[in-house]
Amino acid sequence: MATIHDEDGKASSREEEEVKKVPTQEEGGLHSSVPLVQHGNFWISPHLLKSIQLVQEEFVPRATDVILATFPKCGTTWLKALAFTITNRSRHMLADHPLLTHHPQDTVPFLELPNRQIQPLSELEAIPSPRLLATHLPFSLLPASVTAVGSRVVYMCREPKDVFVSKWHFENRVTEKLVVELGLSFHLFCEGVSVWGPIWNHYLEYWNESKARPDKVLFLKYEEMMSDPVKEVKRLAEFLGAPFTDTEERSGVVDEVVKLCSFEHLTSLEVNSTGVADRIGGFPMENSTYFRRGKVGDWENHLSAEMAQQLDSIVEEKLKGSGLTFLVMATIHGEDEKTRCRTAEEEDVKKGLMQEEGSLLSSEMPPLVQHQNFWVSPKLFKSMQLVQEEFVPRADDIILATYPKCGTTWLKALAFAITNRSRHMLAHHPLLTRHPQDTVPFLELPNRRIQPLAELEAISSLRLLATHLPFPLLPASVTAVGSRVVYMCRDPKDVFVSKWHFENRMSEKLFIELGLSFHLFCEGISVCGPIWNHYLEYWNESKARPDKVLFLKYEEMMSDPVKQVKRLAEFLGAPFTDTEERSGVVDEVVKLCSFEHLTSLEVNSTGVADLIGGFPMENSTYFRRGKVGDWENHLSAEMAQQLDSIVEEKLKGCGLTF
Repeated sequence: MATIHDEDGKASSREEEEVKKVPTQEEGGLHSSVPLVQHGNFWISPHLLKSIQLVQEEFVPRATDVILATFPKCGTTWLKALAFTITNRSRHMLADHPLLTHHPQDTVPFLELPNRQIQPLSELEAIPSPRLLATHLPFSLLPASVTAVGSRVVYMCREPKDVFVSKWHFENRVTEKLVVELGLSFHLFCEGVSVWGPIWNHYLEYWNESKARPDKVLFLKYEEMMSDPVKEVKRLAEFLGAPFTDTEERSGVVDEVVKLCSFEHLTSLEVNSTGVADRIGGFPMENSTYFRRGKVGDWENHLSAEMAQQLDSIVEEKLKGSGLTFLVMATIHGEDEKTRCRTAEEEDVKKGLMQEEGSLLSSEMPPLVQHQNFWVSPKLFKSMQLVQEEFVPRADDIILATYPKCGTTWLKALAFAITNRSRHMLAHHPLLTRHPQDTVPFLELPNRRIQPLAELEAISSLRLLATHLPFPLLPASVTAVGSRVVYMCRDPKDVFVSKWHFENRMSEKLFIELGLSFHLFCEGISVCGPIWNHYLEYWNESKARPDKVLFLKYEEMMSDPVKQVKRLAEFLGAPFTDTEERSGVVDEVVKLCSFEHLTSLEVNSTGVADLIGGFPMENSTYFRRGKVGDWENHLSAEMAQQLDSIVEEKLKGCGLTF
């Protein structure tokens, strides 16, 4: 780090007694004409020092204030948009919402910006309660009265590597006359020298406050907001004192808020892509400057592995013992490294995505292996072989087949309820106390080397069984004896998003970056993938043997569940009678198995079970959202078009479309 000097060898005035100066550009600093200064152990822009002091001395907080605090480039614009929309949703219809014509930065004013020597704090006094305010100030530089009166604070942090990259781009765009070389900027960032830095101290101060006063300080993580925006937006609304009602949730208001404030939507608006404004004071900037990419893991496009490891190590050391951590994402190497052949014993199996080669998976999770053109978990490879060799199908078996995250839990619940409706009254139905996953056993799960197939033999006919196996990997005897198969598919974009959430929740020690996961999914590399081959195999069988293979679409099931449930019951050999239809039995089955009802049951929202074998998971993991079109909250238009084009090409001519 460059040497830090006092100005002219000493403080220039009493006002700057505790202020230290970082070198100018000529001395190796960040800025060409304006240095950084150190105040209260944080580096700040000297032209804002007086502004900060004015905030500390003159700002009068209110108990009803909500202050949105962030380190720069941690999602400030997004957080402003969300908080403004949540707290004002009773005032503004989405069709003519202020965010359609106002930049999010202008909806929530900063405490310290624009420079309070130029634009007085009195403008904040004129805002009626409850006020939404924003700040980049570290907690220790906020007026003590903010805590004293009980103002609430929402703080959002972000993975430091992504913060650095976003900050570097932003500063280079703001200071057009100076391009800050990435290496030098990174070196200073690692030394803690950046505007409002060190970043770890900024994070820690708010983190510790959130632990000490959780009712007054909410601590959010950008990555968790991106991973499950609906869940986190509901959490934010609760803290803001504006929780969503059951009616709002059912009518999709939460989804509408998420979509309105999404990066894709905000960047598409003219107000955010054109025009110039001076929100800092003396630094006019294009409105688009506040929007760059917003991606999790974008650091990979700018930092070397060594740089990433260096910053990770520094942050880990600085945060040690606090409980605040950031999950490190693994990288992936080239094609020849991810498809290396295994031993002669498994000569048709290719190794993929190994941890030591830069896998997606943690050391406790298996790699993927390729077998007969499908990617599977090698831990279950032997289990799959045992199914093929030892499973004895029956003519009256019904196998529920799905690609993962295509509504397996829902299909199990429906098939079980339909075929067993003469045995169980709805008032004390097994689905009220048993997880749907437990009502229909998988062929290949749990691992059949640990839990033998003999347990399936003990089930009396008619057996309901489930599988994620592609059709070519099912035992040939399933077709030979005439077992029936029900297959349900889903729009691949929604499948990907649901799969990404599921795998991140399943693997607590590793956050899988969405962009990387999407790239691999588009390459066909995912458990039981490629998804298009999985779909095609069952689709072709349903065309060749419609009396033995029923092909369902998730979207059609959601659109008209009564019609599709009657169709399913017909295929299962348990059609509803006219009397049952007139008395509402079909509607009762649909309601019993609905996402809303199943997620409301304690058995599905609490507890842990190991349904896979070696991966204990919370029962709630199998229920996330179940919405058609949820992909819009996660994928850009370009990503959606890319996957649509791939799927369309792969399915061309078969008759299966989405």
